[in-house]
Amino acid sequence: MPYYGTKKSQRKHHRNKHLQRRRPAFERAPYCNFCYIPSGEILYNQHPTGFFNFWNWIKDNHSARNYNLCTVITFAKLKENIAELNTAADLTTEILKSILFSTLSTPILELLYYIPALCEETQGYSSAPTEYQTTKLYNLYHNLPPPEAPPETMNQDQLTAVLTTIFGTNGQNITQLTTALGNAPPPRELTIAKVDNFHGKDDEDPYEWLERFETAANTNQ
Repeated sequence: MPYYGTKKSQRKHHRNKHLQRRRPAFERAPYCNFCYIPSGEILYNQHPTGFFNFWNWIKDNHSARNYNLCTVITFAKLKENIAELNTAADLTTEILKSILFSTLSTPILELLYYIPALCEETQGYSSAPTEYQTTKLYNLYHNLPPPEAPPETMNQDQLTAVLTTIFGTNGQNITQLTTALGNAPPPRELTIAKVDNFHGKDDEDPYEWLERFETAANTNQ
């Protein structure tokens, strides 16, 4: 399975150096689990806030498969340096080089745009990127029209204000309606006069039937 920015032959050569017990610091590779063994820097169970929101996004949308300690460390650094464009770009590149992908389905330059931009959109991935945020950045990158903004949802105070307008303070409108219904006069009894259907037969007089219909209508008012 592939990584961004490195070839399989490069990774094999790097691994052979570890096997030969040569591990110069300047060759520390983002993808290498030998270079990034959990230590005092950070443990695997000490993920920075928002990391899993980031990870689920890149896994679900861009075929990411595995991350390592370098991914975790560099993600924390990215959050701290997101305002420094050049530094953020370098850190994002290192994050991408540290992740194993099922397939490199998205160009690396595109991901270099999305990751820092979503970091700002979500305030350091404190919340999971929404479909609207993802689509908005995709459209910006590809020079497409922006998507429609999602409808705003009411907070608790706004909902309370709407319900108060409808039902009144403490349900006063409902109380008044109930009282009014209780004081209403009882419905009058109705006498329903019925008229047989007119079938147009020879033994039926349409004028007589019409008179009976009008009489019944007046009675039923």
